[in-house]
Amino acid sequence: IDPNTCTCVGQTLREARLRSRSGALVLAIRRADGSLIVGPTADTRLQIKDMLICMGTTDQLRRLNQILSPLRTNLLRLPKRKTGTET
Repeated sequence: IDPNTCTCVGQTLREARLRSRSGALVLAIRRADGSLIVGPTADTRLQIKDMLICMGTTDQLRRLNQILSPLRTNLLRLPKRKTGTET
């Protein structure tokens, strides 16, 4: 989370309303110090340089990225889709 572009820094997950605004679920948060919060609660406060590990559809994750980094859209990393032709 970049404090220069994200208004959610310092807010709890409840206050930021990321789930209701995007539809995506925050599964874990990697803190700047390397610690990992798995299954963060609604009272978990977002900090500078947090990396959110989230689950959702492509559209939900794009909406979440837009909420967290409205000026930077190149930070979203989506998994590669399986085409069914792999062996």
